[in-house]
Amino acid sequence: MVRPSGRVLVGPGSWHSPRGGGRRVDGTQRPSLPEVGASGEIHGCRNAAGTRGCRGLADAVARHPLPSASRADGPEPTPSGVAQYRVPVTIDPGLPVALAVVLLLALTVTMYLVGRLPAPGSTLFAAARAILQLSVAALVIAAVIRSLALSLLLLAFMFVVAVVTTVRRVEAPRAWPWATLAMLAGLLPVVLVILLTRTVPPTGIALVPVVGILAGNTMNGHTLTCRRAFAALREENGQYEAGLSLGLTRAQSMGEVVHRRVPEALVPGLDQVRTAGVVTLPGAFIGVLLGGGSPAQAAAAQVLVLMGIMAAQTTTAVVAERLIGEALLLPDDLKVSLRP
Repeated sequence: MVRPSGRVLVGPGSWHSPRGGGRRVDGTQRPSLPEVGASGEIHGCRNAAGTRGCRGLADAVARHPLPSASRADGPEPTPSGVAQYRVPVTIDPGLPVALAVVLLLALTVTMYLVGRLPAPGSTLFAAARAILQLSVAALVIAAVIRSLALSLLLLAFMFVVAVVTTVRRVEAPRAWPWATLAMLAGLLPVVLVILLTRTVPPTGIALVPVVGILAGNTMNGHTLTCRRAFAALREENGQYEAGLSLGLTRAQSMGEVVHRRVPEALVPGLDQVRTAGVVTLPGAFIGVLLGGGSPAQAAAAQVLVLMGIMAAQTTTAVVAERLIGEALLLPDDLKVSLRP
């Protein structure tokens, strides 16, 4: 006789469902296996001899475990069938972390001294600033993460800081409106795609880390594009002048110099995508794993972030190149030296 799926034999020709009691021979409802398994007996069923009072059901349950049972030391199945690893890893602030930080800083300063690198004390200042900023960020995020409105305000503040940082790096503080335009052109479409596809829910706990990562990498892409473009325009001023003498417009002459440098600014981002999972395990992947997610969930989150970073940086670089060609996104010295 073929055993029906998910049932155990409790009598000749009688099958018992683990999820429900089934019916006795006399037509009444059987108790469910979990209830009977605790007592080791089904009252009212018939054994092979035809008598009542079958025992040893606990052995049957042990031989045929419930389908919904899961091991405590393995992945926990979900209704969607995707295993989730409920083993979050926490790194609590305390003596072990403090000791590790001190030792790593000591190693860094030592290598500065051995290599006779300038300003070894700058590493201590950078470390102190990072600790302070991350501590404040942790307190702020904990306070606003439950409110979508406050989370959006936090993201807006983070974006303003990113704009201020990049215009200082490229020495074009007065061009901040155009830097903002270039970065928004790269960041907003990516965020819209993520929200419209429902990949990330519109909640503070989801938006703050994802959009924060995208904004930071968009800032890096803008900084690299402008630094390389501005350096090329300073070094190759003669080529710019030659283009003007041949009848090219100002934008065309600048484009001849700048266009070759834009792909160079995108190389670090492309290398990050190419080597993900082979050379490095990026931050989103590690974060999901440490939070108790499965490797598949970590990979999905990291792929989403990497594709978003690549799209945001490429769009920002293209828009920045156009703004540079129109002499809008330029430092003051280039605005003077590159007059038509």
